[in-house]
Amino acid sequence: MNFVINIFLLYITSVLSKEKLKTSRCILSSLVAGIYSVISLFESFLFSFLLKAVFSIIIVGIAFKNKNFIVCIKRTLTFTFVTFLVGGITIAFVFSLKNVGMFFLNGVFYFDVPIYLILGSTLVSYFFVNLFLKVSDANKKMKYVNVKIELNGKSVNIISLKDTGNLLKDPCTNQSVIICELDAIKTILDKETYDFMKDKKGVPNLNLRYIPFSSLGCESGVIIGFKPDKVIVENAEKTDVIIGVYNKKLSIKHNYTGLVGE
Repeated sequence: MNFVINIFLLYITSVLSKEKLKTSRCILSSLVAGIYSVISLFESFLFSFLLKAVFSIIIVGIAFKNKNFIVCIKRTLTFTFVTFLVGGITIAFVFSLKNVGMFFLNGVFYFDVPIYLILGSTLVSYFFVNLFLKVSDANKKMKYVNVKIELNGKSVNIISLKDTGNLLKDPCTNQSVIICELDAIKTILDKETYDFMKDKKGVPNLNLRYIPFSSLGCESGVIIGFKPDKVIVENAEKTDVIIGVYNKKLSIKHNYTGLVGE
């Protein structure tokens, strides 16, 4: 049983570290780990922190083709994290059950845990690791760009998300629209224009456009736009763009204040 669990632990480690795991190396490493576990039942000194750390490095060293010792140490830490994750989930399951047996051997407490519970904990751990990786990869795929907007001698720089789903165009000129939060471009607007954009009060000092939109959150409607004097996206000047003003937050985490199409 320990052999099978070790295979699962090494596989989850390979997923988390994004390293291929050869079947032959995995089996050999799991056998070594299994032998270590069996011997540990009779030799308590093998439970010392130093020896456990050394054996973890050996197990990972056998399982993965590490480029150098530093890489091996990093994968060993990942393997240790996975082991603690599975162990923690198993203990949580154990304490949620009644009449779980325990015994004491060579100075160490052991739980009499059903096989299905250990396998279940391993599968739950695998699910959480996969979920973490998917969320992490999704965040990495987000590309942020710097956008500089100039208007009437003033300029402002905003961080914008490069959004392939932003296909918004000005219906009159067919020019692309860069969506910006109102407060992010407040410094380049005069007070009258800002107040009009925010509360629809007063008279703006800009020639404004009204651009229908959809898919901003769950909304649809019309946003106010204007033609800037100059827009520079990642050091490249854009001449055929309109600034669309959004009077709410675009990002819940405040990672960006603008949306730029491809």
